[in-house]
Amino acid sequence: MNTERRARVRYTVNFSANMRVPSNAGVETFPVSAINMSATSLEVSCDAAVFDCLQTQESFPYECELEFSLPEEGDACMMPCQVLRYRRLSQRHYQIVLDFLQELPIAPAALAV
Repeated sequence: MNTERRARVRYTVNFSANMRVPSNAGVETFPVSAINMSATSLEVSCDAAVFDCLQTQESFPYECELEFSLPEEGDACMMPCQVLRYRRLSQRHYQIVLDFLQELPIAPAALAV
């Protein structure tokens, strides 16, 4: 029997976003791909350069901002986030789960595929 343990419903999504990561060299911007999300978090797929930059921060949880477009308005949404967990899938590929630090301006179901 498969029991869902998550507190919030997770939706499969497929959109591009930019992750802005504060580092020693200032703020660096990286393209990422959103995989799934809930009202409080988002999982992204990215290359190792993103994770390498996150690790320049002094302590975990690492912080960043995620910028993406809302579907109907086309307005850019900037969400402050922190890294909840990460998985290294290969030498140059990671999946990172980000926790939103403020409420989403849209229901996650509106971004679902």
